[in-house]
Amino acid sequence: FDGGFLMALLFAFAGGLILNLMPCVLPVISLKIFSFVKMSGEKRSEIVRHGVLFTLGVLVSFWALAGALIALQASGAAVGWGFQLQDPLFVGILTAIIFVFGLSLFGVFEFGTTFSSWAGQQQSNIGQSSSGKASAFFSGVLATTVATPCTGPFLGPAIGFAMTLSALGSLTVFTFLALGMASPYLLISLFPSLIRFLPKPGKWMVTFKEILGFCMVATALWLVWVFAAQTSMMATSALLVALFGLSVGSWIYGKWGTPLRKRPVRIVAYALTLATLLGSTGLVLRASQMIEEPIELVAVNDPTAESKDIHGWEPFNKERLDYLRSQGIPVFIDFTARWCLICQANHMVLSTEEVEGRMAEAGVVKMLADWTKNDPEITAELKKFGRSGVPLYLLYGKEEEPTILPQMLSPDLVVEYIDTTL
Repeated sequence: FDGGFLMALLFAFAGGLILNLMPCVLPVISLKIFSFVKMSGEKRSEIVRHGVLFTLGVLVSFWALAGALIALQASGAAVGWGFQLQDPLFVGILTAIIFVFGLSLFGVFEFGTTFSSWAGQQQSNIGQSSSGKASAFFSGVLATTVATPCTGPFLGPAIGFAMTLSALGSLTVFTFLALGMASPYLLISLFPSLIRFLPKPGKWMVTFKEILGFCMVATALWLVWVFAAQTSMMATSALLVALFGLSVGSWIYGKWGTPLRKRPVRIVAYALTLATLLGSTGLVLRASQMIEEPIELVAVNDPTAESKDIHGWEPFNKERLDYLRSQGIPVFIDFTARWCLICQANHMVLSTEEVEGRMAEAGVVKMLADWTKNDPEITAELKKFGRSGVPLYLLYGKEEEPTILPQMLSPDLVVEYIDTTL
């Protein structure tokens, strides 16, 4: 990163702002906007408090993330942006939480000020109680949690640079990143007149809430796919059973745990809900330990040997890369992860006939550096190019140093880089 510290702060703020448009965070951000619509008739002081607490939740989350990164790096661990999503236990727990959010949005249960309120919803008295304040804070925490798989424009270089700074410097960069992400909502809360530009409350909100429920379930399914890549088929089956248990527990609570039921009925409902919660949690914990090492179709001990999958991609191997470079063979490396949605969108671009045909014509060897699980070799390679996370796209051609492609790809763009580099 050549822009210096001030430019890194600017990039971090811009990157945080753009995070609000990333697909991984859109469901939670939509809920935040939904909560502002519901607050249109509230006092200005309550709206300001709501926005400030949301911002504080985002700040505290990014500080915790930065602190963990700094501590792990100091201990010699090879980590980067999104490192927590390389842990199956974290992915499993996050899947369960988001799945329960989705159930609450469908009306399976109504806590008023629990999981759904953490996502920015309040059934009543927003900001007028400690639970309302907690919901605003935890909605910021949740937004940060689901945003970490994304490294949109500006964000990658800024975070990579932050990892080379002192602890104070890194925290400063992460602070600007958090402020960038929270700034639109803080701005709306400080100037409540902006709420008038949002739709008026009405019956449409019920339908909108249910649509967001589908978004949450889709997010949970995506995380199950990530979990499957990190563990095994048996572990994935256990996670799905845990989600089923949570759905049963949520239904029991919503059906018989409401204040309208008699106290003995509520007690039984609470006990059954707690039992399903504990059982599902235990299943998630057990599933996260069922890790199965992938079986390689072709063992690569010789760097001169090819080991391609059915789509023509070789697994990243530093010795193999060095050999190919010594032979003057062009190489394209896709640094990716299943939990990175931008990576998946770009991989579809790289799989188009136009791009694959041009690479085959130019004799380009395609390497896939899969960072879904922690891989110190891939982490070291990312740091070599000033990155702390994925995606990263390298094209080795005639020059010693590779050409770094943008984080957002299109077929024409990739073909253009191949034509100019080779």
